[in-house]
Amino acid sequence: MAKLLGYTQFFSEKKQTNYFTMTVSFPIEGGFGQDAEKLFIDEKVFKQLDVSMIGQEIKCDYEFMGARPKIVGVSALVNNKK
Repeated sequence: MAKLLGYTQFFSEKKQTNYFTMTVSFPIEGGFGQDAEKLFIDEKVFKQLDVSMIGQEIKCDYEFMGARPKIVGVSALVNNKK
């Protein structure tokens, strides 16, 4: 599972384009710890994110676009463990 660490929007003056990213952490396979990664997302996915989701486990829905997966949806997982 991925944990949402944050998300941001920025504007490229050179390309005159808005960019959206989210930073997520994934457990390292076969070891201890987490690996954080910044992923580019589209505006539709960015609008699905909420400040309350930061620090929570999230589920990412993917579609394959060429050689890499594209995130097309994000939802928070309900964690009943306290």
